[in-house]
Amino acid sequence: MQIKFSVVINTFERETQILDLKNCFKSIFSQTHEPDEIILIHSGDEKLEKIHLGNLSDKIRVINCPKKTNISEARNIGAKYCKINYLAFIDDDDLWGKDYLKKSYEFIKKNKSKTILSTVYVTNHEKKEVLFRSPRSSKIEDYFNVNIGAMGSNLIIEKSEFELVKGFDTSLTVSEDKGIIMDLILKKRKIHFQDNYVWYNLKTPNSITKQPQKMVDGLSAFLEKYKDFMNYRNRFFITKKIYSYKKKVNKIYFIHFIFMFFVNKFLN
Repeated sequence: MQIKFSVVINTFERETQILDLKNCFKSIFSQTHEPDEIILIHSGDEKLEKIHLGNLSDKIRVINCPKKTNISEARNIGAKYCKINYLAFIDDDDLWGKDYLKKSYEFIKKNKSKTILSTVYVTNHEKKEVLFRSPRSSKIEDYFNVNIGAMGSNLIIEKSEFELVKGFDTSLTVSEDKGIIMDLILKKRKIHFQDNYVWYNLKTPNSITKQPQKMVDGLSAFLEKYKDFMNYRNRFFITKKIYSYKKKVNKIYFIHFIFMFFVNKFLN
């Protein structure tokens, strides 16, 4: 079996999009093992035309989606357009080490792997300091309390495996990267881990983690889907997180209410 890589990039309109994309593509173009195709999924009101970035430009295919397309839907659309057998996902604000695809190729060849998670180093990109290094586990219970190294941009998966679990669950607007690994584990599929470099940007403007109502909705959907596989401590941990985001939502509504109260009072 030939080992070829189709890179799937997800991007959406925001203040830092162009700079993030430029850095992301730079990390892809500098790979010591070139990808065979690149699918860029762009979610936004304005269409993104063909990307002209170096000698790999001809390998880039841009797919435009409505702005309301969530990250799971975007990734699944990208995978649908891929003609290559291994899907390598990356978000537009994350970076790969220059040997990421080369090491992944060698790892797959040696271990006959179908799903790989690489080591994630969480950084703020400004100081390049490592804030967190992902642990690893193939036990489903370990995925409820912390993220055991499933962060989207470090996932390489054979397309048949991806289709087996029907891709990313589009009902999960958060933790969808954990969700697909958990779905594979529930299908008794083997997850391989490798020491490789993926740099995850912690400080992205308009990140969903900075949108409390979406976090409430997403975590609630995650809890509903996997509650039968959770113990009491797992359910308590996620319920506590949901409650903390609900408090933030209520605080925002309260501030908005006070603001509008004084605006109306002033206008009247």
